[in-house]
Amino acid sequence: MTARWVRLSLSLLVLACLVLGALLAVERARRQTAEKDLREAQNTVRRISGQTLTSPSFEHWHLDQMRIADLPAADPSLFSKQPLLEAGIEDFAGLVVAARARFAEVRDPLRATWGIEDEPTLEALFYLNLVASMWGYGNPPPDDYADPGCATINRATGDRRLPAPTVRTYLETEVGCCEDSAFLLGVLLDGAGIRSRRVFVLDHAFNEAELDGCWVVLDPTLDLWFHSSWEEIQNRVGEARNAFTVTVFPHPNLVEPGNPDYRPRIGQLRLAWLLRAIKQTAPGAQYAPAGLSAPVEAELRGGLREGVPKVAESPAP
Repeated sequence: MTARWVRLSLSLLVLACLVLGALLAVERARRQTAEKDLREAQNTVRRISGQTLTSPSFEHWHLDQMRIADLPAADPSLFSKQPLLEAGIEDFAGLVVAARARFAEVRDPLRATWGIEDEPTLEALFYLNLVASMWGYGNPPPDDYADPGCATINRATGDRRLPAPTVRTYLETEVGCCEDSAFLLGVLLDGAGIRSRRVFVLDHAFNEAELDGCWVVLDPTLDLWFHSSWEEIQNRVGEARNAFTVTVFPHPNLVEPGNPDYRPRIGQLRLAWLLRAIKQTAPGAQYAPAGLSAPVEAELRGGLREGVPKVAESPAP
């Protein structure tokens, strides 16, 4: 009888050890998964915002509802505004002609880098990155929070608004804001014959363009390409709620040191707007035409009397 109880006790002890080992293995796997998810979340946030956040949990951020469609980083010199500054541009029509000529020069290396064959999409993304590289977002630190600044009113203008900004205002300024970026991208898209509109949500402005039959968000301030419209992002439901896709381009305002356009604030704004997309907390978009005021549109149409300027064809292989 005693031997039987000993054997039973040993069996129960072995079983308890096996169960405990299994529970410990499950807990270890859970912790490893949680640590991996945290590292991935931290890496995602770091890549988006250029900052390191050490939040113990990103679960409430629902980052799994955002799919990042990476593109290989293109040579940033392709988006430099220097060729435009050297082109002697005096009006918005001249800007469109010079920008399209620049696109013709960089189209093939961009296509080889990004692998995008659709010509309007490639051209629109070139303009997106070109405008994102035009200036720093707001006044340089430490004034970028207390006194953000735009192209027409900033520290360099003595905080006095310029009465009649011209194309040279936008080309020569070192400071811009979201309305400036959305306006200029609208001019370039319109001049290229790409259907577009400006979008105003809360305290932000960006663009939407019709590419390959679909409306997509192009945010030149944050250098983001959402692969759907803002309305679609804000209204997604069910399984499709996890389906919005965004391409996050390397932002020139996050390059340091020695960069006069360095603006750490842009990373925080990027993250804030991506979270607004994820959590669907920024509905009620207001739409406006591409961005041309009546005088600018008249100037653009008058300067392009024969319509949209042509982009030079790629040489035959």
